Amino acid sequence: MSQPSQTLRPALSEGIEGLKREVRLYSDAIALYASIYLHFQRHQVTVHVEPTVKIKGKDRSKVPDLLVEGLTGWAILEHKGSLPMDQKLLAAELETINEYNQEIAFNESVFQPEVALLCPHKLTSDLMSKKDKFKLPTIVSYSPPTEKTCTLAVENGTLKGEKVSGLFSDENGHLNMDIDITERWKYKFVRREPPIPYTTHFVWGFISLSKDAFQKEVTVQYNKLVEQINNVCPPWCAEAKQLSEGRLNKAIDFLRLLGWIKYQSKSGEITAHTTRGTRVGRMEEYLCEKFVKYYGLAPEPEEEPRMRKRAPTLEEFFQRQPD
Repeated sequence: MSQPSQTLRPALSEGIEGLKREVRLYSDAIALYASIYLHFQRHQVTVHVEPTVKIKGKDRSKVPDLLVEGLTGWAILEHKGSLPMDQKLLAAELETINEYNQEIAFNESVFQPEVALLCPHKLTSDLMSKKDKFKLPTIVSYSPPTEKTCTLAVENGTLKGEKVSGLFSDENGHLNMDIDITERWKYKFVRREPPIPYTTHFVWGFISLSKDAFQKEVTVQYNKLVEQINNVCPPWCAEAKQLSEGRLNKAIDFLRLLGWIKYQSKSGEITAHTTRGTRVGRMEEYLCEKFVKYYGLAPEPEEEPRMRKRAPTLEEFFQRQPD
């Protein structure tokens, strides 16, 4: 008689679902930014992804998601994959976007940008219903990026910059961005820190590509891996490497914990068992589940509450792992 499947504890299940959502939102944001970056580039419109700008007259910097440099002006597109239901929190989110409605300095230029909220189409009707309560910026909605396409539409307000507004010139006011998937694949990370399962999935896929068809193991050099990945994935955010050593180290630690690789820090050799991960279903979902379970984000309840142990932090956990 087969054993009944174990039901996940609510805290553990919620942690896994929350991490899956983080991975999905990060992945969707990259696909969205890359589509805009590449499509606008085709039309001689420069897009800066997560640049550092200065508020003129104030000693502070901000990092908008997208800064669009057109021939007749500048626009800031601030992306929100989701928005809070709470009215006060929503007001605070909108205020951070409206803060860009002042003189901005970037490199050698000073300008007053157009400012737009970039958000999923499904959020726009709810936002528009609150028009009397909040000062809404221009809203540019997007359809969830699919393998090749992504569609933008101006839902509230206008974009006046001649070059940018000209892109939304079809009869429906939509911009259909059809991007070669091999071109968009080069863009995997932004400055915002990615969830570790997301990075791990990408690194594991890249290592697996290094093997011949019938190899069960492959050995790669740490430094060469960093170099190869960043050659394939060029800088696009403030000239920073897409895959930093810090991000790679976190992915390596997680892969070691899974038992998929062995890493010799002295020689820099990473030996991967490439048959691992071939029967786990959807890879990112599997990695999210393992990440939450292994890192003790929801410790098992015990009979005596006073005997419960604190879950280790990631730093503590990694320090316990052998080379």
